[in-house]
Amino acid sequence: MDMADKNYYEILGVSREATLDEIKKAHRKQALKYHPDRNPDDKEAEEMMKKVNATFEELSDEDKRRKYDSEQHSYNQENWYYQSYQVIQIQLLIILWRLII
Repeated sequence: MDMADKNYYEILGVSREATLDEIKKAHRKQALKYHPDRNPDDKEAEEMMKKVNATFEELSDEDKRRKYDSEQHSYNQENWYYQSYQVIQIQLLIILWRLII
């Protein structure tokens, strides 16, 4: 999963402050929902099951979760800077357009 597709907390339906018990409960619920025995020949359910398991593997390990949270924070910060840069570019283009006309 790439970073844009990788909000583990949303996949499990828990908050960022969720406890390990809450993460385990959410994983079990999602695993039952997308289990191949309940969704035979359903490729979307199969993909979601993979995401749910990868999510649980990451969030249930304290070190991996800490690293993920740190990376997610960095990604969100970089994304915010990029979006701000785009807004500034658009504003400058509008100013230039008005000067030309």
